[in-house]
Amino acid sequence: MAKLGPRGCAVWADGRLHQAEAIVVDVVDTTGAGDSFNAGFLWAWLQGWPLGGCLECGSICGGLSTRQLGGCGGQAEWPEVQQIRRGEASSVTIGKRV
Repeated sequence: MAKLGPRGCAVWADGRLHQAEAIVVDVVDTTGAGDSFNAGFLWAWLQGWPLGGCLECGSICGGLSTRQLGGCGGQAEWPEVQQIRRGEASSVTIGKRV
């Protein structure tokens, strides 16, 4: 698995490349972003989500954690992750900054 910062993440599995885009946030501090990504990915994996959904969840959790200083202040809360996945979060988008 490759965490690609603002370019999202990718993994080669089942004979193909699986990718998820990064979310667009105003980054304050990247401390703990990888750990937050892992937490989101593993939570989704343990729920039985497909690999693409796990990557997306990890990418969202990792991205949200960069909004505040330190490794815990900007941690994602599940309702916010759900809103972003559904495209309903007005303050965060998935993909490249326009």
